Amino acid sequence: MNTDAQERMQLVVVEDASLHGMPVRALKLCVGMRDLGYPVMLAVPQGKFEYTRIARENGVNVCEFRVRRFRDTGNLWKHTESLAHLAPSVAVLGRMIVRQKVAVVHCFGPHHILGPLAGRAVATKVAWHMGTVYQWTGLKRYAMTWMVKHLSTKVVSNCWAVAEAWLGPRARENAKCVVIPTPVDLGRFRPSLDTRALREELAIGGDEVVLVQIAAIYPFKGIDCFIKAIGIVTRRIARPVRGLIVGPMMDLHRAYYEKLLELREALGLSKAVSILKPRHDIPEVLNLADIVVIASLTEGLP
Repeated sequence: MNTDAQERMQLVVVEDASLHGMPVRALKLCVGMRDLGYPVMLAVPQGKFEYTRIARENGVNVCEFRVRRFRDTGNLWKHTESLAHLAPSVAVLGRMIVRQKVAVVHCFGPHHILGPLAGRAVATKVAWHMGTVYQWTGLKRYAMTWMVKHLSTKVVSNCWAVAEAWLGPRARENAKCVVIPTPVDLGRFRPSLDTRALREELAIGGDEVVLVQIAAIYPFKGIDCFIKAIGIVTRRIARPVRGLIVGPMMDLHRAYYEKLLELREALGLSKAVSILKPRHDIPEVLNLADIVVIASLTEGLP
């Protein structure tokens, strides 16, 4: 925010302590701000989470709090129950903000609203990090865009397209708007990486066209579309095709994972499509690819 903020506490709020996009980005923000000299704390739900362990191993100051995350579900009863827990959860987080003398509350994505609500309730600055556009309509879209505009002090986006989706077509003129393009570590992601060992491990032939999608196994990531596309490509080109899907799967989306396996079998792609677990050699996997695919239904960015 300003140079004075370096001497004051930054609180990064994570309502979903699972290992996927937004919580991981929140953890990276904590590490980055800490390395720049900011006092920073990561607020996470109470529980024995792998995410919390990794945060502590990376030297991040973690504060656990009892909270019920607000979930907008299609089930009216669950939706009502979730709303009933909203105010107490906001109050718990608000007390933490005051107790820790927080200068700025950081939160990620439109589904995580406790941080903005609590920050606003106790008159603390809110930096709302938005990296995704959702295809919402009607009242839901109006409510979310209203909250983003009115609860945040700054809206941090990774490109102008996302900023304009949340703040309107005149986002470039809005003092709230900050655009920080997603950085790339050129020391790790470079074309000169040797992929021979990886090709051997995955049994990829030298003449195969390799298509890669790096994504968590979520329905909105469009992985089923990716598999269908590979089926079309294999019928239209003479060279053999290999599709690699690399990413974590939570039990919450196990049914979708099973659906992907069934789709792969139904299309006769059991040998052409590999669904891999999370890996630590993503730069090598990307370097192996002839085409990197973003099949997400909501995250296509310029």
